[in-house]
Amino acid sequence: MNKITNHLNTKRLFEKCPRSKGESERSEPGDDRNFYYNKYLKELARQLRKVSTKSEIRLWTELLRSKKTGYTFLRQRPVLNYIADFMCKELQLIIELDGYSHNFEQQWKKDLKRQKELEYNGFKILRFSDDEVMNDLRNVESEIMFWIKKLETKYTDNSGSPSKGNDQRSERA
Repeated sequence: MNKITNHLNTKRLFEKCPRSKGESERSEPGDDRNFYYNKYLKELARQLRKVSTKSEIRLWTELLRSKKTGYTFLRQRPVLNYIADFMCKELQLIIELDGYSHNFEQQWKKDLKRQKELEYNGFKILRFSDDEVMNDLRNVESEIMFWIKKLETKYTDNSGSPSKGNDQRSERA
């Protein structure tokens, strides 16, 4: 079975995923339920890990898996009604890698809706193109580390360890 067939099969699996009774499109802030883990997307996430893109593999193997960042990242993490490419629970940081299909307006609008919903629920979203990861990993790493340091400052309590806290965000100047 080729990669396209695998992707289509996982897409069909996603469309068949049930929602829990009373599950809304938007969760209330502070209602983190294990950082909004969606158990109905577990199998789809598992399938997506098996068919990772080259850029996902590169970012994972060269930066995120090795804990070079100082934090644990999860691959293909179900969150709300989505699956994040990479997620750090401690910092509420999600990293998304955008391939060619994200250049189309319809997909761009879906990405924007998804990002707004995740941000509403307290996550910081970083987006990189596949091309950036494959051809300019050093700058991708610099941007990720900048945000990690910024989020550490945001979430650091008096004990010096990250903790969930206030939801104010400021953008990089």
